[in-house]
Amino acid sequence: MLSMVVFSHFIDSILLLGAGIVVAAGLVVMVRERKLRGVKIVDGPILSGQE
Repeated sequence: MLSMVVFSHFIDSILLLGAGIVVAAGLVVMVRERKLRGVKIVDGPILSGQE
């Protein structure tokens, strides 16, 4: 929307495809780095006093 208002430029399908690829690559890198670092992803709520 901001692109249309400020630059009078419409978003096309190629632009959305490229943005999706960039976001997917970022998510892949984030998951890979978490695995390499050994950070656990918690499935449930963390309750204090219970281990």
